[in-house]
Amino acid sequence: DTMNFEVGFKSFPDGVSVPDKHIHSSGIEITFISKGGGTHGNKRTKKGDILIQMPYQQDKNTFNPGSEIFIIRALDGLTDKKILKE
Repeated sequence: DTMNFEVGFKSFPDGVSVPDKHIHSSGIEITFISKGGGTHGNKRTKKGDILIQMPYQQDKNTFNPGSEIFIIRALDGLTDKKILKE
């Protein structure tokens, strides 16, 4: 038995104005904001912040233009992402 994990890097040259409201069916998602920031729910985020999303925990992020993030999904990296409607 080995732990599945997924690592990714995303950049947002134009930003994200509509929140990406979603959940994952399993696994833990750890996001490190390496540049820029935005909002996470009702909280402001900035460079250096770390966001943690547990399974079935709602995530609602926006990112300012020029933001960059580094993501690790652990304990089932190939989890299903489900977009939630407002």
